[in-house]
Formats: sequence, structure tokens, C-alpha cells
Amino acid sequence: FSLMGAAGKSADVLAALRRLFAAIWSFLQVFLAPLFGQSVRFQSGRRVTIVNQLAEGGFSFVFVARESGSGKRVALKKMICQDDEAKESARHEAEMHRKFQHENLLPLVDSSFEPHPGVPNWENCWFVFPLCDCSLRDEITRRVLGEELIPWGPEEFLKMIRGICSGLLEMHRQGIAHKDLKPENVVLRKDASGAVGAPILMDFGSCSATEVPLKSRRDAAREVDLAAQLCTMQYRAPELFDAPSEGVLSYAKADVWSLGATVYCCLFGYSPFEVEFDEKPPCKPRQVDSGHLRVISGVPWPRGGPIVVPVPMREVIPWILTVDPGKRPGVQEVLDRLGRAPATFDIV
Repeated sequence: FSLMGAAGKSADVLAALRRLFAAIWSFLQVFLAPLFGQSVRFQSGRRVTIVNQLAEGGFSFVFVARESGSGKRVALKKMICQDDEAKESARHEAEMHRKFQHENLLPLVDSSFEPHPGVPNWENCWFVFPLCDCSLRDEITRRVLGEELIPWGPEEFLKMIRGICSGLLEMHRQGIAHKDLKPENVVLRKDASGAVGAPILMDFGSCSATEVPLKSRRDAAREVDLAAQLCTMQYRAPELFDAPSEGVLSYAKADVWSLGATVYCCLFGYSPFEVEFDEKPPCKPRQVDSGHLRVISGVPWPRGGPIVVPVPMREVIPWILTVDPGKRPGVQEVLDRLGRAPATFDIV
């Protein structure tokens, strides 16, 4: 029996080593793909060739790719799914993207789910999206956190925020909440002059129903745990840190909170719940740790400096970031108020 046990353990070790080496090779392929022009074929007949890598996070990678035939450049996302939960999540993300047809929501052009060539039960998931010029985070960093402040034009700024609201409103009308709205999950197109066009919401992997009934502390704890996994802390609504044990949890209102934090970030480079300002001019913003106490402690404003907050935003942002979700506005209310905001205020 000892020999049989030893043989079994040896087989387990060998299997684990094979999976390890296959995983290492899989990740090496990701980095080598742009060098060797890896091509990906889809069941639809579409074929794209990887040009270069744009971003990565966890087991996901985003590339610039070129469609065969048309030569059109697209964004290609690869997800390496190691278990059933990851596979289900990838299919859910594809389903959410296909659900919407709206100018402010990123459409899914094509998708493919194929067995991983090196590891049994793993899967490679490929998504093709339209290629945009940059993320909102990139634009904020360029304008607000660079060496030289590049002010938003008032019409440009309001148009962008209204576009984000329009995309979010369409999701909510279909009973879907984004659940991880932040500058990194908004992409931008620019015209020939470099002016920012319509903002487009993306990354629908966290999406779910706008309302969830809560009947016990167990239900509340489940939603708090899910929010900790799916929603970035600096943009997470206070009720997702300490959900009520009874009632209805509105993820639509939680999205509005994330919207308010995103608007603030457009002005100062950071969420209001991860920023402090120097006491002395030019009162530069600096990033600090975020947490529940900081989230409920109010919205900080600089005492001066090169960025002057426009009066409408001084009023609108705290209104959006109302701690009580029952008193917090909905997206339509925000859109209506922004529609009445003057487009002539100065941001200098």
C-alpha cells in the first residue's frame, strides 16, 4: 500500500508540474504574441493578428490587433479561464456587452471560447471590441496630473459627463447595474483635432441586476463581500461597505455614487476618497489610502491652486455623493440637472 501511495503522490506531483509549466508557457505566449504576430481565428470567420499589448490585469490581457482583409485595427481581449467560475464570468461579460446597443456603451464585435492548448479544463476566451484612443484615466492623467495643467473646455467637460450618464441610464433602464464605474472603465474617442468625443463605458464583467432584496445579515454580508471583489474601493458606495440586513439594495444608486467620484476625479486626478491637498499653494492633490471612514467623511476641496472648481460642480458633486442612498439622486435626475448647468463656466 505504501508503494501505491507513493506512486499516487508522484503522479499528482507530475500532473501539478505539467499544469505549472503549461501555465508559464501560456503567459509567455501572451508576451511573445506581438513579436511573432499571433493570429486568432473566430467561428464567424474573422481573423485578427496581434500587433502589440495595451494592458494586462490578473488573467486578462488587451492587445491592439488588425483584422485580416480589411486591415482595420481593433482591441482584442484575452482571458485565461482556469476554473468554471472564471468561464462563467467570461460568458456573462460577453452576454452583457451584447445586450446593449448604445453610443456610450462598448459593443462586442466578436467572441471565441476555446480549450486551452496546454492545460486540461482551462479555456482561452477572446473578445473583439472597437479600438478607442485612450481611457478616461489616461486623459485625466494627461490633463490634471501632468507637469502642465491642461484645462477642460466647459462644453467638452459637460458633454463627457452627460455621455457617461447616458450610457449608465441605458443600462439602468434595462435593469442592469455596472457596479465598477471608474475612469479606467471609460474609454474615449478623439477627433482629428484631438478633442474628446463620446465617452464609452466598458468592462461589464461585474454587471448584475440593479436591485437585490436583502432579508438577513447573511444576505447583507454576501453583498458586501461581492462588492469588495467587484467594485474598486475608491469608487464604492458607503452602503456596499455596510449593507442593511433588510430591504432592497440599489446598485443603481451605488452606480450614481461611483459616477460622482468619477466626476470629481476628472477635476483633481483622484477619487475624493483617496486624495488630500497640500495646505500651501498651489495646493496640489496627492493620493492617500482609502477606506470606509474616508468614504463617509465628506468631499474634500482644495483651498486654492491652479484648478478652480466651477460653481455648478461644487454643488452637483456633493449632491451626487449623498451618503444616504434613499436621498441620493438617480442618473436621470443628474442628467436633468447637468442639462440646466451653464456651459460657460471657467475651469482654469
